[in-house]
Amino acid sequence: MLTYNLSNRGNMPMYEYLYKCIRDDILIGIIKAGSKLPSKRAFAKHLNVSIVTIENAYAQLSLEGYIDSVEKSGYFVTSLENTKNLTCLIRPNIEEEFEYSFYSDLRSNRIQRNNFPFSTWAKLLRDTISSHDDALLKTVPYNGIYELRLALSEFLHEYRGMNVTPSQIIVGSGTEYLYSRLILLFGKESRWAIENIGNAKISSIYNMYNANWSYVGTDEMGPNIKELSKSGANIVHISPSNNFPLGNVMPVKRRQELLLWANSSSDNYILEDDYDSEFPNHGTIVEPLFSLDKSDKVIYMNTFSKTLIPSLRISYMVLPHTLVNKYLEKLS
Repeated sequence: MLTYNLSNRGNMPMYEYLYKCIRDDILIGIIKAGSKLPSKRAFAKHLNVSIVTIENAYAQLSLEGYIDSVEKSGYFVTSLENTKNLTCLIRPNIEEEFEYSFYSDLRSNRIQRNNFPFSTWAKLLRDTISSHDDALLKTVPYNGIYELRLALSEFLHEYRGMNVTPSQIIVGSGTEYLYSRLILLFGKESRWAIENIGNAKISSIYNMYNANWSYVGTDEMGPNIKELSKSGANIVHISPSNNFPLGNVMPVKRRQELLLWANSSSDNYILEDDYDSEFPNHGTIVEPLFSLDKSDKVIYMNTFSKTLIPSLRISYMVLPHTLVNKYLEKLS
């Protein structure tokens, strides 16, 4: 029977700590592929916790593809590849209180006026203008002001489990602008792959900048690796934490397969669009593919349109170390 010291969880919710313990044991091979996990009732009794705690931990493991549920048989560990080379960081511990009585407008890029903190926003603007008046008149660096990039690196570390430096972050006026910068960075000789179930706006942007791209077939886990390899593409555009428009979470097995594909050639890269990641539909936040990547093959993209307001038109991307100098030399 699996045994974990739950007193070491600190302020982390018990189910999330248990999820992390089991996940890490799966990744380092202590719990072997194909192994059957204890039944929820027996496991709860063994750890002296509620069955709900076990259910929630198993649900998150199942959501991310670490385990499979077999009807009338139980939970079994998924067969993963290359787990010894993957080191997962501690998942962010975000405790939120939700009010379910609110009316929700689910249309994209909408915000209700009474939900925006105008007084706080106005105070911050006044403070900024007073204390940084000279700086506001100067030319902004090509990659965005340092204070914002520093704040972003701290945010990504604390809430997304990503270890990045401000020098890796490029701030731009919307994701469309940043896509265009990447197209210029990689050049016309590169070929892009887009999931055939995805955001149609992405393909229109690539067309606008005359990028060489093609659709790649998908299955229930994400882009089909065999089709991706045959496509001749060296950059694949995905949204693993919240696939558009289906909302699927890419399981860890397919994430590992994508990383292995990226490592198969020095020219291969993954563009991870992590839009809407701060507002998960499936329980706790799923860690980005970027944090699993140990070979500098993932470009991370996100925006403030959801977390603040869409009218700001501010997005950012995190470049792997291998591309930072290339961007500096070519596009600064």
